[in-house]
Amino acid sequence: MIWPFKRKSVERDDERDNVPDTPVPDTISDAAPQDMASKAEAPQEPVQKPEQDPAPLASPAVRTDTSKLVIPHPVTFVASPYKTATTTVGKAVVALGVGKRDMLHRGPLLRDHLPAIKAANTLARQARFAPVFMEHHTDEVREILADLIKAVRKFDVFSDAPLGHAHVHPFVRKAIAPQSKFIWVHRPVEEWISSVRRWEEGHPETYARHVFWTSDPERRPRELRRMRKIHVQRFRALARAYPDDCLEIKVSELEDFTKLAAFYGVEPPEAPLKRYNVNSG
Repeated sequence: MIWPFKRKSVERDDERDNVPDTPVPDTISDAAPQDMASKAEAPQEPVQKPEQDPAPLASPAVRTDTSKLVIPHPVTFVASPYKTATTTVGKAVVALGVGKRDMLHRGPLLRDHLPAIKAANTLARQARFAPVFMEHHTDEVREILADLIKAVRKFDVFSDAPLGHAHVHPFVRKAIAPQSKFIWVHRPVEEWISSVRRWEEGHPETYARHVFWTSDPERRPRELRRMRKIHVQRFRALARAYPDDCLEIKVSELEDFTKLAAFYGVEPPEAPLKRYNVNSG
C-alpha cells in the first residue's frame, strides 16, 4: 500500500531524513487539468427526475483500529547515523538478551515505503513536543505506515535502514512502537566524517553523493555536520519526554557492556563486547 498524500510546500532537504537519492514522484490527481477544464465547459444534459428514490449511500468506511497497527513488543532503535558503530550496538543488545532479532539493512524495504516514510516525517517535523505529537498524530502515523509495520513486526532490534539510523523521525518510531528504546552513539565528528567518506567512496553504486568528496570537498562534510545536528536535536527532543527510554553513549564506552546493561537494567555478561564493521576513519 502506498499512502495517498500531497506534498506540502516545504523546503526540500534530503539530508534531513538521510534517505537515498532516488527521486519519488509526487502524487497526482486522476484527471489532468486540461481534462477537468474540458469537462467543465461541456454542455450539461438535463437532469431527469428518477421515478423512485435512489438507493441509499453506502455507510462510511469504519476507521482503522490503530491499536493493532503497532509493533507490540519491546524494541530497540539504534538511532544515530551510519558509521557510528550501530551494527556493534545492535549485536550487543542481542548478546545482552534484551533483543532476539536484529533487522539489518533492507534497502528495498526503505525504497518501497519511502513515500509513506516521508509523509510521516513531514508530520513529525512540524512538532516540537513528543507527547503533543503522540496525542494528535499517532493514529494517522500508524495508518500511513501500516504496511511497513506489518513487514517489520517480527524484529525487536533495528540497527540499520529503514528503522535504524535516522531515516525515520524518532517521534514517528515511538508512535508505531510504544515500548521502544532508543540509542544514539557519539563518534568523534571528524573521525566519523572520515569513516563516512571511506564507506561512500567504497560503495559508489549506493551513495550518489560520493562524487562530492573530490568535486566539491567542502560540500559533503558540511552536509554531514548539518544532518547530524538536526537528527541529534530530534533524538534529544524525544529524550526530554521519555528520558528512561533514550541513551546517549560514546564509541569509547563500547569497550564493554557496562553502560548498555545499566540502561536495560540487566547484568552485563562476562564476555567482551565485540566490535563489528567499524573502521578507524
